[in-house]
Amino acid sequence: MDLELKQILTQIAGFIVLLWLLKKFAWGHILNMLDERRNKIANEFQAIEESKKDLSILKNEYESKLVEIETYTQTRLREGIKEGERIAKEIIDKAREEAIKFLREKEQEIKKEREKALKDLESRIIDLSVTIASKVIGKTLSKEDNLKIVNEFISNTQNLDLINDGEGPDRDCSDRTEGEQTGLYTPDHKVNQ
Repeated sequence: MDLELKQILTQIAGFIVLLWLLKKFAWGHILNMLDERRNKIANEFQAIEESKKDLSILKNEYESKLVEIETYTQTRLREGIKEGERIAKEIIDKAREEAIKFLREKEQEIKKEREKALKDLESRIIDLSVTIASKVIGKTLSKEDNLKIVNEFISNTQNLDLINDGEGPDRDCSDRTEGEQTGLYTPDHKVNQ
């Protein structure tokens, strides 16, 4: 037991010396390394947390930018649609105005052509009626007789134009006699062909 006690005391003394040596030379370094490692890990965790916060801020900014872009896009799209509708309305209005102008011009042309045709027809009818009247009467009329017949005919034709005004050239003449349809009829006289 004596041996065991010496051995135990030696081991205890060696252990204490070892602890003292470790504390004096190595323990400070080891503890410093552990402290540095702990600080480094803590700093890395702090950096990760800050990165997470920064990432969260960036994510929120990104989402708000996306909302802004979407709002801007929708606004521009609505403005584009309104502008397109306005331009389409302008085009339609302009086309309508041009069509109305075109129709009025054509109506004026038709009216002028109708008046020209009526004057030409009136002149032909006068010539024809004088010729027919000469044949029916069987003699050549004097200048005064011709003038009297022509004036009478023009007066009757104007009366007929006033009565039939608005019916146009396509009016139904099926209930008239042949003389009435050819314009060789006056209310006072019927000229036989």
